[in-house]
Amino acid sequence: MWLVSLRFSAWQRGGSEFKAGAALITTGWRLCRRPGGLDPAQIVTKHDFMDSPSILIRVARISDAADLSKVHRASWFNAYHGILDGGALRDSVARRNAAWWRSAVEKLNAEPASIGAGFRSADAGSRRSRLLVLEFDGRAVGYANFGTGRRSYPPQSIVRWGEIFELYLSPEFQGLGFGRTLFHRVRKELKDMGHGPLIVWALEANDLATGFYLAMGGEPFVRSHEIFGGIQTPTIGYRWR
Repeated sequence: MWLVSLRFSAWQRGGSEFKAGAALITTGWRLCRRPGGLDPAQIVTKHDFMDSPSILIRVARISDAADLSKVHRASWFNAYHGILDGGALRDSVARRNAAWWRSAVEKLNAEPASIGAGFRSADAGSRRSRLLVLEFDGRAVGYANFGTGRRSYPPQSIVRWGEIFELYLSPEFQGLGFGRTLFHRVRKELKDMGHGPLIVWALEANDLATGFYLAMGGEPFVRSHEIFGGIQTPTIGYRWR
């Protein structure tokens, strides 16, 4: 269990308070203006942070299932609207309902050496996967699923690649530093698990993801594709050495 205290007193020095508040409001309204974006009532404001001065990153619990389903639904519609076929997107989201998440979390927690149903892996049982949630104000607003890489990458070596299979935040919490915090925590966990380099895959057309991973220092390393609704969709693998 890892507690990240957000000290907002630093925001109140000089012009930093204005910049932080403006960033929160701008991010919220930007999301509202996107197709299928947020209702203005959902915008996270600086006042919300002042009421909850800390966030928590922890192992997922079965009781998080409903929140995880909401995070997945909102983040996928926000990220993939206009990129994936509408029917394929709706089907993918519908499969990840609360019951799916309860089963996945239960299996991950009961069998820590396996990947868990529905998460990406080869050779289940020989790989290790973890699911962390980012909790804000008592509810899960983001999550990351990560573990041993699904494949080997050149140059071939005995180095074990780590992989982030999924990292998502509710749209109203994007652009505020939470994703960066969760990413750094996952990197630490992967190193503690004995992994060396890291790879993360993202859809090439997903500007939110590609921009984030570039900002986090990721190096475009390899290309592939995934199939959604029978359509081949280009992907990019980002590497951290």
